Amino acid sequence: MKRYRVFAFHWDSTGDLLNREPTEEWSEEANELHRQDRERMIEGLTLRYGKWVIEEKLENLQTIGGQAFSIVAYHNRFYAQAREAFIIGAYYPALTAACALGERILNHLILGLRDDYKGQPGWSEFETVTSSSNWRAMIRTLENSGILLPAAAIEFRALMNARHRAIHFNPATAEKDREFANEALKQLDKIITVQFGAFGFQPWFIPDVAGAAYIRKEWESNPFVRLVYIPASWPVGPHHWMEYEEGKWSIHDREDYEEREITDTEYFRLQEEFTQKRN
Repeated sequence: MKRYRVFAFHWDSTGDLLNREPTEEWSEEANELHRQDRERMIEGLTLRYGKWVIEEKLENLQTIGGQAFSIVAYHNRFYAQAREAFIIGAYYPALTAACALGERILNHLILGLRDDYKGQPGWSEFETVTSSSNWRAMIRTLENSGILLPAAAIEFRALMNARHRAIHFNPATAEKDREFANEALKQLDKIITVQFGAFGFQPWFIPDVAGAAYIRKEWESNPFVRLVYIPASWPVGPHHWMEYEEGKWSIHDREDYEEREITDTEYFRLQEEFTQKRN
């Protein structure tokens, strides 16, 4: 009767909030609150990044926008570091970091899933390797096996081209390092949003659930979901609830559920009934 609900996720909307501008529909009070919030945000960013060329750093943050809403997996920390490099003006390190992380993600998927797909087309060349730099083969294999979603595969190929342009000598990189780094970070952002999103229209999520992400019952045994999503999730029944206590969220649930299978639809019917009773 339980479903896996995604609880471990990460995002940073600072870049998006910095880009937000008042509209004509805003009240005078709303405009003033926005101005105060923006000032406090800039003060905090100045403390974080230093006063030296702070205008340039703020512009860089606005350029790359907010960090993707992602489950906590093996990319979050390095993704944040690549973004930090861009913000402080280290554009080539940001570019190469984004490309290297793309290759690292592909390798994590290949090495983590190869036992599940052993003997299937395309996987033989990865049976004994400890890592691979063959982006084309990795993307093709993951896509043909139904692991990479089509939109993620498109962005991986675009990032592959960015990687070749960045790593192999290209005179244009010296003049366009900021532009190329921004493009690579945006491609990586799209990959993470599509393939590792904490919310969205991915086929493994139960659709039409507001404010939460649950794994479909039939997807729980999927190798990719088991590798990436289950470790970031927790099995909860339809009578669970959450409370904010002492600065953190806690999960509460029953321990006496029946030992029976229910559909995803029935799960949310029971959850709705329970929520109405609690309220």
